[in-house]
Amino acid sequence: MHFAGGHTDGDSVVFFKKANVVHMGDHFFNGIFPFIDIGTGGSAVRMAENVAKVLTMIDNETKVIPGHGPLANKKDLKAFHAMLVGTTAEVKAMKNKGLTIEQAKKQGLSKAWEKWSSFINTETWIGIVYQSL
Repeated sequence: MHFAGGHTDGDSVVFFKKANVVHMGDHFFNGIFPFIDIGTGGSAVRMAENVAKVLTMIDNETKVIPGHGPLANKKDLKAFHAMLVGTTAEVKAMKNKGLTIEQAKKQGLSKAWEKWSSFINTETWIGIVYQSL
């Protein structure tokens, strides 16, 4: 299925119904902040919406193949969704207060999200989310 506007505007998620497996591609970076290509139609907000839709289409026994990171399950995908929603809410609050993107990066995110930093660090992630809003 085509899930537009997440990682890019051209992403698909593949469901293997008989095997109860879903391949999320770059709509799921297991345990880390994802790269979202804003320039090609990607959006953190839309990625969260797309992941929420996938969560309604799978069960607790579904094997979830991420585009990046180890093999996962629905619980892992829910944690990723919670991170997308939570960090987006924090960045939106900063933006609504009038902080520039640089000020938002300097302020940073709650400590709860520190473990998600990897090749996409917290500052970069804040920039991606800020541009998505």
